[in-house]
Amino acid sequence: MSKPIIELEKIDKAYQLGKEHFLPVLKNINITLKKGDFIAIMGPSGSGKSTLMNIIGLLDRPNAGVYRLDEQNIETLPKRQFPKLRSKKVGFIFQNYNLLPRYSVYKNVELPLIYAKVPRIKRKEKVINAIKAVGLSDRIKHKPNELSGGEAQRATIARAIVNEPEIILADEPTGNLDTKTGKEIMALLKEANKKGATVIVVTHDPQIAQWASKTVVMVDGEFVGGKEGRE
Repeated sequence: MSKPIIELEKIDKAYQLGKEHFLPVLKNINITLKKGDFIAIMGPSGSGKSTLMNIIGLLDRPNAGVYRLDEQNIETLPKRQFPKLRSKKVGFIFQNYNLLPRYSVYKNVELPLIYAKVPRIKRKEKVINAIKAVGLSDRIKHKPNELSGGEAQRATIARAIVNEPEIILADEPTGNLDTKTGKEIMALLKEANKKGATVIVVTHDPQIAQWASKTVVMVDGEFVGGKEGRE
């Protein structure tokens, strides 16, 4: 039986709006994910989905509760270790791509490997393989403004998978895409999942959530339900 890769216990998060005013965003979040899980998080805008993703991705910290990553309590780690841990374990996919406009597809995909201090020779092989895996070999020298929306999201996925992370976090990965291209993007995420990555997708689209093996629903910072999806 595989061990948990992500464990959240009684996670709370609030943002301070003034000296004595706080906006609660996450309330008593509990979830356990194992290696190879594929989960969709649904909910209306402002329900806390992206904040939860930021905490899982080590971009933010909770105010209360316990977050264990690979059975290690994140609160015991100094914050300076977070970037290294992120680059090793987590790949991010954003709705707005977050590609650097002055860089080619190759350079954008290479960045996580540079941060992880992977030697240049190994970087080249990994980058080319990741770009090939998402079907962008003929766009390898193109810059983001020379790509379609679907191609830009494919480049984002290549960047997310190039370091073979254990966890892929996708925040509305098909939000700016047409239905056909959205299905193609989800098929790529499903393929990464089959290769062992734990995939977490934030979406408002029930059709996209059906790609996951499990769906949880958030409302006002709390989990209010869930269901099994398709395998």
